[in-house]
Amino acid sequence: ALLLFAVIRTMRLHNILEIGGLQGYSAKNFIEAIHYGNVFSIDVNEMPKLADNHYVIKKNCADIEKDDIFCKLDLIFLVILD
Repeated sequence: ALLLFAVIRTMRLHNILEIGGLQGYSAKNFIEAIHYGNVFSIDVNEMPKLADNHYVIKKNCADIEKDDIFCKLDLIFLVILD
């Protein structure tokens, strides 16, 4: 988490897509790391909306459409569980 926080801050990333949001731990880290911008979390399960600039999209990542994400992305973070 600390490494991702540092990368986001250092590279001044603004718009992040997280695929597999789980309970929102990574999303919270991303929200704190960006100065302004948006964090999009995609998950098939319910997850909390953590801030005004946090957009929760409840669907399978295979079903994402271009209108679901309304800005250019700087980082795509994929959570893979075994």
